Amino acid sequence: MVTFFRLSREMIYTHDDEGVITSINQAGLGLLGADDPRQVIGKSIKHFFYSEEMYDFFKRKLVDKRQLDNFEVILKRMDGSTLYCTKTAHAVLGKNGEILEVQGIIRDISDRVKTEQELWKMNLELSEMNTKLQETRNIMIQHEKMASIGQLAAGVAHEINNPLGFLISNQTMLKKYCCKLREVFTALVELDLEPVNEIFRQYDTGYILDEAQTIFGENDEGYQRIREIVSNLMNFSRADKGTAVELYDINTGFESTLVVAWNKIKYVADVRKDLNDVPQIHARGGEINQVILNILVNAAQAIADQNRSEKGVISVHTESNDEWVTMTIRDDGPGIPREILQKVFDPFFTTKEPGKGTGLGLSISYDIIVNKHKGKLSVKSLPGKGTVFIIALPVNGEIPPDVPEFPAP
Repeated sequence: MVTFFRLSREMIYTHDDEGVITSINQAGLGLLGADDPRQVIGKSIKHFFYSEEMYDFFKRKLVDKRQLDNFEVILKRMDGSTLYCTKTAHAVLGKNGEILEVQGIIRDISDRVKTEQELWKMNLELSEMNTKLQETRNIMIQHEKMASIGQLAAGVAHEINNPLGFLISNQTMLKKYCCKLREVFTALVELDLEPVNEIFRQYDTGYILDEAQTIFGENDEGYQRIREIVSNLMNFSRADKGTAVELYDINTGFESTLVVAWNKIKYVADVRKDLNDVPQIHARGGEINQVILNILVNAAQAIADQNRSEKGVISVHTESNDEWVTMTIRDDGPGIPREILQKVFDPFFTTKEPGKGTGLGLSISYDIIVNKHKGKLSVKSLPGKGTVFIIALPVNGEIPPDVPEFPAP
């Protein structure tokens, strides 16, 4: 037994009922960083525990169970460094069950713990990398979807534009022919020939020619409206500009985007516009339009989910100063609860039902405005009062020293 105590590679020690160390082997001295037994014997074992709380917990467990196996502790060496260890301890009891002595073996598991920590770190890093890859993949998919909207808008615009050109050309020719007929009609009326006048009265020719002019005027208005829609679709898609930085008018961008979003909005909300004169800025117009589209559609969906009897209101206001061009989009929908307001720009965060939202729309919008355009995208909301999104873009493409304060909803 003495040989085992002396030659063991693990710390073997004893302490009395007060915790005072009474014996320790050579391995124990080395473990604690002591050169001489007198540095350890006579001291409380508590002195070598990392914390008093840890020692008190160990002591309670030992008193309760009388024996502990592989109890994990952190020991403090003579030089202040720490070791991760497992401790097996056995209480020697007196006749009345009182603890007379504690005999223990301590094993250094610091290398094992270090290896486990490194493995945990690697696993966490791999998990984080996998999450980022998944996030990047989904963001790319979302970007592709937004790009597809632009491509679809451009395609529809081109498909409408071609037959529209024929219609407008034919309308112009018909107006000329009708003018010629009007001249013939006027000349014949001036001749005052009764048979001819009778025919004109019978077929109400004068009224028809007047009505034709009215119809041509209405057609011109319709064609002009179609032209504006096509122009807005083309402006929204920016198909001819790609992702290049260009001069961009946020008011024009909004009008173009409203055409694309109108089918989602028109049945649930009225749009009130207060678009002031603002300077053009250098931006990727197509990307800014995507942000506006996302906010408008979110507002319309939030209002629609309320199943209100009356329409809601989406208000849009633009303004500028020497440093910022800002657009404020305000809705009178249900608002966003305070506990989730700070999460709306987090990737994959969504309050929509599964399958109805990826949680990437606002995250991508934030990336476009803040990271790509050095702007600001902020949100304010009060439950039951609605939500306000503020897009702020630097006039000179640089981040100004101060961000303007915006009104609460």
